[in-house]
Amino acid sequence: MGVDRQELFNSIEINQPTKPKEEKEERPFLHSVGKTLEDVAVQTAGGIVDAAESAYNFVVPKDKEIEISQLVPEAETTVGQFVRPGAQFFIPYTGAFKILKGGYMFVKNANNLNKTIKTLEKTGKATKIDRKTISYLPKDKATTPVKIKLKEPKVSKKATAGLAIAAGAGADAIAFAPYDPNLADLMVRFPATKNAVTEWLQTDPNGDPGMERLKNALAGGIPSVFIPPFLAGVSKGFVWGKNKIGGKACGKALQELDKTLKETKDTKTTTTTKSIKEQTDEVLGRDKDKKQIKTEGKKSDYTIGTKVSDRQSSFQKIKTSFFNSNIVKKFALEFLDNNAGLRYLEDAVKKINLKPGAKRKITVPELSKIYKDGIGVYQEARFLPAIGGMIEHFLFKGTFRYSANGVLEKTGNDGLQTLLTKTLGKKHNPDEFFNYVGTKSVLSLDNKRFKGLFPENTQATKDKMISEAAKGDAIPEYAKALEELDKFNRDLLNIAVDAELISQKTMDKLLAARKHYVPLYRDMSIDDNFLSRSGGGGVAVKRQLRAVMPIGFKEGELPLRNLFDNYIENINSILTASYKNKVLKNTFNLIDNAKGALKDWAIRAPGQGKRKSVVTIKKEELQTQVFKQKGVELDINDLEDLDNLNLFRSERLALEDNQFVVFRKNKTGDIEKTIYEIKNPFLYTTLNSISPKQFASANSFVKFARFFKNLLTKGVTMDPGFFAGANALRDTFSAAILSRNPFYIPILSTAVKTSKRFQSNAKVKLEDGSEITYKELYEEFLLNGGSFGSTLWRGEVSEGFLKEFYRKLGHSDYENVLNRPLKVIDNYGKLVTGFENASRFTEYAMLRARGISAREAAFAAREVAVDFGMHGANQFFRNYTSMVPFLNAGIQGIYRTVRALKNEGPQVRAAVLSKIGTFVAAPTIMFYILNRNDENYKNTAQQIRDLNYMLPIGNGNFIKIPKPFEFGAIGTILTSFLETLDKEKDADEFFLTTWTILKQQARLSYVPQLVAPIYNTALNKTFFGSPVISENMKHGLPDYGQSYPWSSNVITSAIENAPPNIRKYLMSPIKFENYYRSYTGAMGGYLLDLIDSGFDLFDNKEMPDKRIDELPFLKRFLQLDPNKFTQAEAEFYRLKSEADKAVNIVKKFKEEGKIELIRELAEDPDFMELMAISPTLENIGRKVQSINKTRNLIINDESMSGATKRLKIDQLESQLSLLFKNIMDYIDEQDLGL
Repeated sequence: MGVDRQELFNSIEINQPTKPKEEKEERPFLHSVGKTLEDVAVQTAGGIVDAAESAYNFVVPKDKEIEISQLVPEAETTVGQFVRPGAQFFIPYTGAFKILKGGYMFVKNANNLNKTIKTLEKTGKATKIDRKTISYLPKDKATTPVKIKLKEPKVSKKATAGLAIAAGAGADAIAFAPYDPNLADLMVRFPATKNAVTEWLQTDPNGDPGMERLKNALAGGIPSVFIPPFLAGVSKGFVWGKNKIGGKACGKALQELDKTLKETKDTKTTTTTKSIKEQTDEVLGRDKDKKQIKTEGKKSDYTIGTKVSDRQSSFQKIKTSFFNSNIVKKFALEFLDNNAGLRYLEDAVKKINLKPGAKRKITVPELSKIYKDGIGVYQEARFLPAIGGMIEHFLFKGTFRYSANGVLEKTGNDGLQTLLTKTLGKKHNPDEFFNYVGTKSVLSLDNKRFKGLFPENTQATKDKMISEAAKGDAIPEYAKALEELDKFNRDLLNIAVDAELISQKTMDKLLAARKHYVPLYRDMSIDDNFLSRSGGGGVAVKRQLRAVMPIGFKEGELPLRNLFDNYIENINSILTASYKNKVLKNTFNLIDNAKGALKDWAIRAPGQGKRKSVVTIKKEELQTQVFKQKGVELDINDLEDLDNLNLFRSERLALEDNQFVVFRKNKTGDIEKTIYEIKNPFLYTTLNSISPKQFASANSFVKFARFFKNLLTKGVTMDPGFFAGANALRDTFSAAILSRNPFYIPILSTAVKTSKRFQSNAKVKLEDGSEITYKELYEEFLLNGGSFGSTLWRGEVSEGFLKEFYRKLGHSDYENVLNRPLKVIDNYGKLVTGFENASRFTEYAMLRARGISAREAAFAAREVAVDFGMHGANQFFRNYTSMVPFLNAGIQGIYRTVRALKNEGPQVRAAVLSKIGTFVAAPTIMFYILNRNDENYKNTAQQIRDLNYMLPIGNGNFIKIPKPFEFGAIGTILTSFLETLDKEKDADEFFLTTWTILKQQARLSYVPQLVAPIYNTALNKTFFGSPVISENMKHGLPDYGQSYPWSSNVITSAIENAPPNIRKYLMSPIKFENYYRSYTGAMGGYLLDLIDSGFDLFDNKEMPDKRIDELPFLKRFLQLDPNKFTQAEAEFYRLKSEADKAVNIVKKFKEEGKIELIRELAEDPDFMELMAISPTLENIGRKVQSINKTRNLIINDESMSGATKRLKIDQLESQLSLLFKNIMDYIDEQDLGL
């Protein structure tokens, strides 16, 4: 620039720029748009002129070269800067591609025509040939020729790619001057694409002209392969569903035409008229054995080739090939959706159903009443994570069973908690009651079985147990509880009957064999610790009860686990086994109904009979099972004990690796076992992985790391500002976009439906005319799987939910002083889940009112927002995501968006795109127009602007409206584009913003929470990218003295006042507080603030009054002036960090005597700018430190009131904001490239 940088920056006035900033010309937004359109037309002509100049200069000697590009003025808008080189490339490229394609087609067409004629001459004679048709006369006595339309020859994908590369390379080499920037010049500007290849390919102003043209050709040739499919999509207007819609009409027309031909009787026709396809096949010699067609008197036109409905554009072919590739399918199955194998199976069924002439549709009759497509296998499997909701309902709300149409409905009987509360109250301990039930259960056995269980001292044992039971019989509440528990057991087994896991006859036999049933699962981890733990109350009975082998603590005996624990686990086991059998039954019924058309997916295993099943008990499962043996033969229709029922799952039966078993009811009412061999690897992976997330096993390290992840996620999700504020708003916008209801209005629809949940008399009218209250509808929503496992609180946090159930039911292990606060947390958790469910329930209620079944509406409710119960089949990745906060949530959010745009048909896709325009693009444009000239908005931190719509309310204050995840990224990119259009950003900044937004769609770190705070602190950065500890403080103060005015008083005082010999080893208060807040989230921060408030009561000084935007909840939605952390401040610290690195490198090389390396660095202009600006940045840093010291003095002043302190600190904040803004504005004006 010809200016001494050191002198230049040392002369900056800190509080005001040395020269007034040039005011931006105020122009209406529409004026900018009009100017842009004008520039587009002008620069298109400019591109043509530039291309003509370069092409002419390419073929003439250097002394004959011309310069005519100046005839068209340079672009005045950013869009025009894109248009000119675009026209310079695309116009020559299009011409070159058409010429190359024409030559290729000419050669290929000639070859194909010769082959066609030779084929036809075998059965007849070609009488006339032109470009599109061949008149063909069969060798029979027919006198009227058949006119055959020739299919237009196609260019293969490989050929198209080759032609595109050749055309692109030619256009870049000829239509551009040797030293014009190429694609590599753009790529080297971004770290992600800067490498040795792109650095070599970028333009060298001093290079040989021939070599530079070659590099232009290489840089432009390879990307050109993507242009044809893109242009094909543009030419069709990206109407992806066009062929599908047309296909139905076309297919129907062809069927009608075939019908007409068959009904037409021609007296001169000697054979049956055949379909078009059959006739075409004969003409082409595809079926030599069929009779030849004889045609007289009629002239028929046939087309050789693909039907119009089957044709796809190049873009569609690439898209279809990509999504249907095994690599993509396997990736989705392993890392995104463990149930995807069933979706692929459904896709195969739908293809068979859509084939012309399909005699019947393949469906699952049981599911056709629930789902419109008559299949629903995949949807039912997706409810597997909702088993936890079924268990919760059975335990706490009431029992249920499957209705005739497959929907879960309440029986009206009490759940276990209500049952025990009504009968036992607080007077009796559930543990002691279940010991009594266990005693009664064993005494109900016949003498033979009882003696088999107690071979020694049988009568004495029985007498003692009768005596123990008599004590319980004397308690009136026990008798009533026992009666209700028997009803509960019957309701539980009815679920297994409905799922066809057992028969009605077997259920009656099991209940009769063990009256007052309670499971006798054993604890096989016998050791001294176990003996000491089991010496308490109720063990006298437990030591005596036994099922198959003696129960006790001697050699060859096994003790019982807690009987209440056993009972709860049995409920879980039966419900899980039943639902899993239901999923398998749906799957294999679908395969059976295909009548062999799906034999590549699964077949019935050969050699099946009515033999018993060998049940294997895995080593890690021995602790909870009845049997000690590794293998036990059982018959599902001849179970001796209910304890055996939960063993009937595929993973426990002795099968081959690729085999799965399903239990189904036959015509006689008995249950038949059928074994299937899985042929398709995707289906095998799905069937091998489906089980509730809560029961996934993990090693000790994963469990330890998961604790820290859960600590943070609870701390975040329990923050009212998150679940009732930001996340609720994001969900309602996303739900409106993804909803199957066209009238789902963000915020309004959710607020109306949610409020009606709490109105006891509010009712919704269903399509059949019946009415149901919103409270009942919400219970139906929960019962049918619309919530549990699909919300963040349940799906991401409460993985150890069985322990919660034990405590809620009054389990003795949890009867301690901590129960009361834990119950408060339970109720708070219900509140969190209620907000999480708001958008999902809104979708459910609207669909039920339209007549959609409860089950299908529940599935749609899970799909309308991120389903946090979804996960991939890969166990390692599942364990990994369980250690990283919200990682699976971010991945599933992106996957949900992809499913909406890919899997759900053209109408849904069009609706989603239109709603993105309405609920994202329109607000984005509106807020941009509101803020385009607001300096306070521009100085707001970029991350805050990216995540929120900023509504100005005057005086530099804003209301922050959270953008929906995934879809909000579209709005952020659109804002960046509008800023580029308005010359607020250049093209480089636009591309960088777009790339950054796309990278951040997973939203959070990929580092496990166990080490994430340590990793970030080591890098000295917070979540927003600002330094944890400023460089000045880091190098100017000892660790124990590093604190900010807003740092926690408790932490700061504890470290600063520690004994000197200990204090020197302690970390800084800032670091300690950063660790604490990073591990505990917002709720941990609130707790620390609360402790600080209590600490302040004993302090003489008054703390500054809190600003409104510092209060919980409100801080999520408000940004007030002065802004605490501005974009200018973020850019300053980033720039200062880079400058400090540059200075340190020079110091290091100077100390080591590496002068040559210093000289090399001096040749880099960016490096020299950093060196030149470093002293000024240091000067700014010292002024910032001085302001912070002043702020500390104000906070610690014992004479000032809180209001005065607030006023003075706000003034300092304004000074800081102006300081950062002025220095960064000045750097921008000097065009330093930094």
